[in-house]
Amino acid sequence: MKSGAVCAEWSEPLGFHATRSSHGSKKAAELALLSETVLAPDATNLASTILELDELWSFVGNKTNQAWIWIALCRVRCQVIAYAIGDRSQTTCRHLREAIPFAYHTSHCFSDFWGAFQAMIPEEQHMAVGKETGETTHVERWNTTLRQRLACFVRKTLSFSKSLVMHEACLNLFLHRYTRCRKQAFFCEPRSRWTN
Repeated sequence: MKSGAVCAEWSEPLGFHATRSSHGSKKAAELALLSETVLAPDATNLASTILELDELWSFVGNKTNQAWIWIALCRVRCQVIAYAIGDRSQTTCRHLREAIPFAYHTSHCFSDFWGAFQAMIPEEQHMAVGKETGETTHVERWNTTLRQRLACFVRKTLSFSKSLVMHEACLNLFLHRYTRCRKQAFFCEPRSRWTN
């Protein structure tokens, strides 16, 4: 599928609409919760519930004010199903775990060796692996995509968010657009490509 192609079921534009508040500043239109926009796992395919977890360093205002982005990505659909923003502690990991949709609560998770993952995810559902195993390549690639597309997430940049609210709004808008594009690819891609 070419990037500009749009199928009949998803013919609405991918842009987001903004409204002006009484103060004259633009605000993003209200978005649905991320958990309401993700595709449900395929009940006939256990691999569709495998999750890859990772954390991504970013900052707000200056580099001493760190804002870690915690991501849970469905391996089969390459779709972010949950995120949390905070420090690099078990508390933020718990917020990520609570944000994961119910359909994925019993999923097997792969992550790096960061202790918060091992403390917050039950041992029978979690496997800590190194990058050389390839078990977290999808989420690592997604982190790269985020850094390429949003300047405020690049490590060495002149672009940065001035407030945590705007930092999260930027991430949330990107996640919703990315999710809609993944849905488009899933529903519009010819199935014959996968059967040959």
